[in-house]
Amino acid sequence: MRIRRSAAHVLMHISPCPLCGTVEWQPLDNIHESRSVRTDGVVIAQPLSKFHCAGCGLAIRSTQSEDPAALYGEAYQLYSNRPGAEQFDAARYVAISSALRAAWGNRTAPKRVLEVGCGDGSLLHALKLSWPGSHIVGLEPSGSAVGFARTSHRPVYQGMIGQSLPTAIAGGAYDLIYAVHVIEHTPDPATFLMNSSALLAPGGRLIVTCPDGTVPHAELIHSDHLFSMTPKHLAAFAHRSGQNILLQVDCPAGAQAEYSQLMVCAPSGDNQLRRPPDQPHADALYRDRQAYLRLWKGLEADLLNSVRADQPLYCFGAGGWTGNIAGYCPQLWDRVVACAVDGGSGASVHGKDVLDYRTVAREPRQFIAVVNPASQSRIAARLTGDGHKVIRWPGELSA
Repeated sequence: MRIRRSAAHVLMHISPCPLCGTVEWQPLDNIHESRSVRTDGVVIAQPLSKFHCAGCGLAIRSTQSEDPAALYGEAYQLYSNRPGAEQFDAARYVAISSALRAAWGNRTAPKRVLEVGCGDGSLLHALKLSWPGSHIVGLEPSGSAVGFARTSHRPVYQGMIGQSLPTAIAGGAYDLIYAVHVIEHTPDPATFLMNSSALLAPGGRLIVTCPDGTVPHAELIHSDHLFSMTPKHLAAFAHRSGQNILLQVDCPAGAQAEYSQLMVCAPSGDNQLRRPPDQPHADALYRDRQAYLRLWKGLEADLLNSVRADQPLYCFGAGGWTGNIAGYCPQLWDRVVACAVDGGSGASVHGKDVLDYRTVAREPRQFIAVVNPASQSRIAARLTGDGHKVIRWPGELSA
């Protein structure tokens, strides 16, 4: 089914594709008809409402009812809802820092650096260890994240690109500005790139990372991801915003997640979209996206078929994937007694207590591993080795 101009504009309020101008949009399946999940794990009472451009394959979310400044200013809690995550985050931030330094190249360390969407400042802190002589500051809309950063004495200021900037940030003249997995959350990627690059010093560089939408994966199921972009889409937005692309590569393994891309660019003064992104496989990408979303639509039934009704069900994990399951598999989540992670936390996630795994590992139990599917075989082997029954995810759902 293809939605043509009249339906797209009147019923779905979708404008022509910002990259290729096509007005033919193909609807992507909603996993749930009345709910979806944000990246921070919050379940909202809206379907995904995503559409695929029949011309170039760009995917967008058509319904954007929340004001970005309000959403990310206070309601967004990515940095305070992941019990036990600190044991994984330290290595991840080191990996991202290494990727950023490699993208900067073998030049003298930048004097002034700005991280856009810096969260609680953890990556900023990791990069400072590598570039101790650089003046590195962060910009973050979330008040709770800024508060955490301040308690750790990290130079993070509250604000958002495209809005009124704090005085400490607005002066610009940065040699390097970077944004890690931010651009896909913005209502207009080209404007985001243009406003960010306006803060660069002459000769400065802008580095952005975001999910690579070439292969459908978990980024597609989050309602706060407003765009799913292949490298060609990201490059087209960069050209539209007046950037010269200096480098486009895959994000190294461990530097955020699987299926990520990294782009380095600099202002060119030419903000013309030279040509629409060449996406000869848009139809195949649509089929792949639909197949992935349908796996998610059927996931709850598949998992419930394997759960023994006469045994309590425990969840191993308390991170972002618990939000995905709590939101898209609510009946399964109702069956969960508690979550368990190494070290525990004494906290709760989506109404379930988070326990130390050691306290529940003493006798055989029924577990579901709610972690990245790429890690599930390893976790399942560990749990099985400890004598537990493990509910397996479908093998096709690999990311």
